[in-house]
Amino acid sequence: MTRNERDKRKDCPFTLIELLVVIAIIAILAALLLPALANSKETARGIACLSGQRQVMTAFTMYADDYNNWVPGYLLYTFNTGQASWPVFMIGWKKSIPFGPGGGPSYLANRNIVRCPFAPPYDAPIVEDTSDEGNAWYGYGVLISTSVNGEDVSGARITNWDGPAWAGYAWNFSKIRNPSKIPWLADSSRDAENQNQFYGFTVDSTWPAPTEYGVIARHGTTSNVVFVDGHGSPLNGNTLKSEAGILRHYKKNFQKVTN
Repeated sequence: MTRNERDKRKDCPFTLIELLVVIAIIAILAALLLPALANSKETARGIACLSGQRQVMTAFTMYADDYNNWVPGYLLYTFNTGQASWPVFMIGWKKSIPFGPGGGPSYLANRNIVRCPFAPPYDAPIVEDTSDEGNAWYGYGVLISTSVNGEDVSGARITNWDGPAWAGYAWNFSKIRNPSKIPWLADSSRDAENQNQFYGFTVDSTWPAPTEYGVIARHGTTSNVVFVDGHGSPLNGNTLKSEAGILRHYKKNFQKVTN
């Protein structure tokens, strides 16, 4: 290349065609990388959510250690103050209950940890007990069903009606024979209409209306599930059935899936 040719090349570093080729290459790379970045972001959110669930499960384990393996189920009714879902017991607000802190120390200092931080609605606390301070978030779901993947866990759950004091559900972890197979905490939702987190979930293949409490694949195609023995994993539709015995769940867009 002569000096004149080099000087002309400096005056016009790119032709129009070369510029269009570069733009096309950048566009192709962006199209390839953006979905991967979005998936990475969703994976990171799922990991943060699962970490919170494991901390909640640790609180349940501590609670069970203190109260002869009993833990609160998804809902209890105390007739003097109304209903209370399990997050209220973990936070330690409820008084005059059949078991539990009775106003004692909290098992979860951070009340927000009982819910997925990436789940809508972000501003939906529930007032559980006006005699106590503050609100409780809609929590991760805890197990409602008494049959899971062919495993009968009805002996571990009591549905009690104690005269004028209380009624509802409680579970005894020591009566669950295969704790590594029984899901306890999961990403959950009430139904497609409300689209909020709910504090219980069922695993049945039927979908009763209007209260449909199911697990939801909130993190892309997976739902975080923590088992009674404390281990937890992000599970997709197939593994929700095979590993956790969950026969019903929502996709992220609240489409129902029944295995």
